Amino acid sequence: MIIVGGFYYEFFFLSDDKFAEIFAVALETLYEQHNHVKRLRVFLIENNVSIESKKKLNIIAEKFERRIEYIPMPNIRKMIGTDLYIPNTLNMVDFARLFACDILPSDVEKAVQLDCDIVVRHPLDDLWNFDLKDNYCAMINEGHNSKMRTVLNIPADGMYFNSGVVPMNLKKMREDKIGEKCVNYIKNMHGYVPINAQGVMNAVMDGRIGLLSPKFNVYSLMYAFTYNEYLKLRRPNYYYSREEYENALADPIIVHYMTCFYLDERPWMKECKHPMTKDFLSARSKTPWVNDTLWDNMPNFSRKIYCDFCHMIPKPLAIWISSLIYEYYLPARHIWMKKKFARSDSNT
Repeated sequence: MIIVGGFYYEFFFLSDDKFAEIFAVALETLYEQHNHVKRLRVFLIENNVSIESKKKLNIIAEKFERRIEYIPMPNIRKMIGTDLYIPNTLNMVDFARLFACDILPSDVEKAVQLDCDIVVRHPLDDLWNFDLKDNYCAMINEGHNSKMRTVLNIPADGMYFNSGVVPMNLKKMREDKIGEKCVNYIKNMHGYVPINAQGVMNAVMDGRIGLLSPKFNVYSLMYAFTYNEYLKLRRPNYYYSREEYENALADPIIVHYMTCFYLDERPWMKECKHPMTKDFLSARSKTPWVNDTLWDNMPNFSRKIYCDFCHMIPKPLAIWISSLIYEYYLPARHIWMKKKFARSDSNT
């Protein structure tokens, strides 16, 4: 294989051993789309990824004459504070992204963080070259109502961002001690952070987040609903135009297979109905996991009940009910949980 050009791109992912085979698909498609890049550096911040899984991942990298740089995940609980209670439902791998500027090598001044549950369909030249200016990072606007910001203790008037695809200005983040600010924020929230690390990023970097085109992170909720349905569902302060939304769906650069209450299957699971399942399975067929059995779809019981219920009733009614959950129930639950953890923290 001949690699042409003089480009230098740096990406990083986060994964444990269970998700290694999902990461393999993202890696395969990332490499496939970047034969023109002379030096493409990929870091995996990993939480006990097995030797066997690493051997398989290395087969993919070597096929493209690349290499993966493995970085063991540090003790995130210790970095946050050993006296801090973190619910078991929170994923420590997810929180590692908050400390990317401290975990990645100091010579890496800019990198793009990619979630593992993606397929890269086109080269990411425009994403890499996105002008971060004086921002810490850039993300897509996920389009939530103002209450999803207020529960994070930030002003209601603004956007709410999705952390699945994030070009990061690591140099600026180090200069301004973003990792330390994330720790302080989590402590001030008494250990309860709505929407995990994504919530922390929205809060700590508020006002310093660039806006990406939705084509860089087309997530499952967008496939489940039309533009008008989405606006009725989420009731966002700010969102993309209909043209931007529909163009992103028509030819996404990155497909992000997030969980979604109305499209509750993911393409590594059996009988997945996601419209972009073929893209994932095609890439999977080129990895060492090709002969492994797809996962059983075993969602949370209450989530499954709600998903089934939404499909039993007319879609407009499902959207209306779900919009009330987004607008009232979820913010109220977050407020209640914040108070609960504040009381618990004060008693320790």
